[in-house]
Amino acid sequence: MARWVPAGERTRLALVVLPDAPAPAASGWGPACSRAATAQTLLHRAATELKAIGDLETACLSGRISALAEEVAQLRALLAGAKHHDLAPCPEEDPGLLQGRLAVHRARIVDAELEQVRPEPAPAAGRWSIGYRPDGGFTAHRLDPDPSGRGPLRGWGTAPTPASAAYTLASCLSPQVPEITVTEDPPASGALRPRYGAVALPAGAGVGTDELVAAGGPCLEEHLAAVEKTSAELASLSDKDLQALLGGRAAALDARSPQVEDCQAIGDVGEPRNPDHWGRWESAEWVPTRLVVATWHPRWGRFGDHRPEVSAQIAAALREGPDPGSFTEELFVSDEIHLVRIPGWEGPVYAVGANGNHRVHTAALLGLPWLAASVSYAPSAPSWSLPAIVEGDPVPDEDQPWPVGREEERAALVAGLIRRGVVEGELIGADSGEVYGMVLRARRLPAPWLLRAPELAVRCNAVYERCYPGALARIGIPEEVGTGAQAWRDWLTR
Repeated sequence: MARWVPAGERTRLALVVLPDAPAPAASGWGPACSRAATAQTLLHRAATELKAIGDLETACLSGRISALAEEVAQLRALLAGAKHHDLAPCPEEDPGLLQGRLAVHRARIVDAELEQVRPEPAPAAGRWSIGYRPDGGFTAHRLDPDPSGRGPLRGWGTAPTPASAAYTLASCLSPQVPEITVTEDPPASGALRPRYGAVALPAGAGVGTDELVAAGGPCLEEHLAAVEKTSAELASLSDKDLQALLGGRAAALDARSPQVEDCQAIGDVGEPRNPDHWGRWESAEWVPTRLVVATWHPRWGRFGDHRPEVSAQIAAALREGPDPGSFTEELFVSDEIHLVRIPGWEGPVYAVGANGNHRVHTAALLGLPWLAASVSYAPSAPSWSLPAIVEGDPVPDEDQPWPVGREEERAALVAGLIRRGVVEGELIGADSGEVYGMVLRARRLPAPWLLRAPELAVRCNAVYERCYPGALARIGIPEEVGTGAQAWRDWLTR
């Protein structure tokens, strides 16, 4: 390990560390990790003791030793990674070479795991091209016309490997999975890109709602027609009547189309078993307003003390008969609505992300059919530990304890989803009965919320059935089973 320490620091390090350090007795990653841990501890101790002396010279030395301790900590993490992945030690290999070798090995694991879950292209779903860069960023664009006019037509993202970039785009556009070609410029080294590394967005790569609106198409035409129709309907209303109209429509929406609460828990399963699986995709598209199923304010038209007047202000502006194009620019372009795309087997649903709660609510209350929005997506991983799945559930209210035996119940429910053919995969370790060691490896997961606690899963199922009538039956779930918590439990565990 000493040869990996900068030469100028070795003498000083020896004076501080070696009197108490055990002599290395064995080769391999295990002993190396232990020696790195010992060195890190001793360096921190020496830095603390020197700092306590208080004079300038020892304070400077303390700072240099602290910095060296951080370098040793990074080395220790690198050695631990090599040990975890069973890499064979190479004599005279410096940390840079080992880091590169480990990154290539981890990238191969990611690609091999994705090979088992990559969705097949759908007929007539179009063709896309991805340009992948060495920093893990990628841009993508559609190669043929979009017959729906909804988009997306292009976008950008990040992923740890080129194959992961293709998977991110394919799973985002599922079930209409296009043919995807990937080019690397310059050719990649085959190494895994770091999850939190800096990625520079190339000039012109971003696509916003301004481009979407400027392109026109059937969605914009339907939206403009709805704006004119709604404006005429509101023209004769007083402020009081307008408030009453919005309140009545909010109550009707809550009864007919309730939102999913706990929206942060429905689009993600939990921490992946292999943390090297990650990805992100950003685009702009026309989203049907009825498919936004979760916002930060789960009662339609009610915002508490967070600018509760905004919906009425937007409706009042529409009542004045504005130019439909100018109104649309103000609604969608000047400050973009941001939505998160949540995958489902029949098609996606959406939750409000960083911005746009008031405008989404108001569009739903006024019956505007489309939202031009910036949309984000993060793909699911191929596998999760059972505890990670359970930890993804919403935290109960303070006066409600965690349910007793929830891990055991979830294991039975997940096994039932596989047995019923809803989820295609295997629950590894199920025969042992040791729930904390179980791992779900899913080749096909129709929607992430199916793995949630029954009460949340059936609420999501009911909302999805409303968005896509008949969806539950088409994957073999009777509607009365998929929308009732106890029926869901019984069906999956008997």
